[in-house]
Amino acid sequence: MRAEVVKKRRQALGLEQPEFSLIDPATEAQRELEGGTILVGRPALKEYLSGLRAGWSHGVDEWIWEKEIEKTLKDDGFFDEPEKVEATPAPEVETQTQTTPEAQEAPAPGPAPKSRFGFLSRQAPPPAPAAPAANGEPAPQAIPAHLHTPPTPLPPQPPILLVPFTSYLGFKQIPYMIYNFFTESKRVQAGAEAAYALITNTTRPFTAQGPHPDTEFGVESEAFYKADYATVPEKNEKMKKEYYTELAKRLESARQFARGERELTDAEKRDDKPVTTVDDLKEERKKREMRWAGGLEGWNIVKPETPLAWEDSWEGWLRVFDNGRKEKEEKGE
Repeated sequence: MRAEVVKKRRQALGLEQPEFSLIDPATEAQRELEGGTILVGRPALKEYLSGLRAGWSHGVDEWIWEKEIEKTLKDDGFFDEPEKVEATPAPEVETQTQTTPEAQEAPAPGPAPKSRFGFLSRQAPPPAPAAPAANGEPAPQAIPAHLHTPPTPLPPQPPILLVPFTSYLGFKQIPYMIYNFFTESKRVQAGAEAAYALITNTTRPFTAQGPHPDTEFGVESEAFYKADYATVPEKNEKMKKEYYTELAKRLESARQFARGERELTDAEKRDDKPVTTVDDLKEERKKREMRWAGGLEGWNIVKPETPLAWEDSWEGWLRVFDNGRKEKEEKGE
């Protein structure tokens, strides 16, 4: 969502050309507003609002999530070739008649040895110096500060359809699964009401006020998250360490084959696929890191401890399809 918001902001400011379309941009934008966004369950609402806030609060610099991950991987040095240390003859020492400690200079410290696993220390790399302009062309100018400020009021967004959903997983939640099986009519009714509101295009403002605010939508479902959901970061780190330990061995094997230092193994001879190269390992690693980073980022957004990304200034900005359930709850029906 963040990338979509930033892209639209840049296009509106003339910082980025819109994609070619046979439909007039104004007509396309109007059609989008006449549509809607369906959010199933509280996690979807959390991710949606988090993307909106990030898109409108981080300026209009070009932002592509995949490129951010690729830059991080490129700078961590895992695939750097190990430096070869060549033996050098010891310098001849001239006989001196007088030697004082002050005359002796301490040798300059040599470079620290590189390690493929240095990036696991999670220390941010130093900022890279600005690259010189290519072919004598002037470097791109910085975006003026005032363009980073979002407009007031914010542009309208398509209305939201909130569809309640609770995922029951695990042995302890089997009674809830059985109960749902015999009370399926309630879920059918909720879905029918949501569909009716969508068809009739009945909307109301998204609110954070009142006895049943929309910001509390689906909050009861967070009590049914599995206990091991809280251990996602630890599991992530364990998988990464195991993968990188094995990847170091595979990387060395790929380099040895590329240098002609080893023959094909029996397994490689039986396999119809080409021998794995360093580039193949880089691509594999990128996909895994993107999956891990995306999963961890999503976990940080939807975990119960994370509050909903809501700004008080948004009151009355967003709209939701109204199925009448909120009014019934307020009346106790």
